[in-house]
Amino acid sequence: MQRIYDVRFPPEQTHENALALNYVNVAKGSPCNFAEVTTTDSRLESLNLTVLRDDRTFTATQLAALTMREETYRQHPELGQLGIALGSKLTAPTMIELNGQVDLEGRSPDQVAVQFLRANGFIA
Repeated sequence: MQRIYDVRFPPEQTHENALALNYVNVAKGSPCNFAEVTTTDSRLESLNLTVLRDDRTFTATQLAALTMREETYRQHPELGQLGIALGSKLTAPTMIELNGQVDLEGRSPDQVAVQFLRANGFIA
């Protein structure tokens, strides 16, 4: 990161945290003012954090993807269209909201998923 963005971080000002602590540590500014995070984590909004734009593609993008055996896809090609429809509904703001229902409101992932799928017409 230092090389790509031509910045220097003195070792005494560099801290290694568990990823889960990054959000709270940045929010309180101790011991760090910025850190690596997951952009669909609900703590971004609940802690009023800002995601910086990485215009030099230093960080890896990890997008969710529908994966299946080719044999299954050949037998059920309609799954491809279902994947496209589902993917178009699972935007970053939607994922933050869904993750917040689990992380902040204490709902189970299954409850949140079923409600989302019903609300968007994927299941009855």
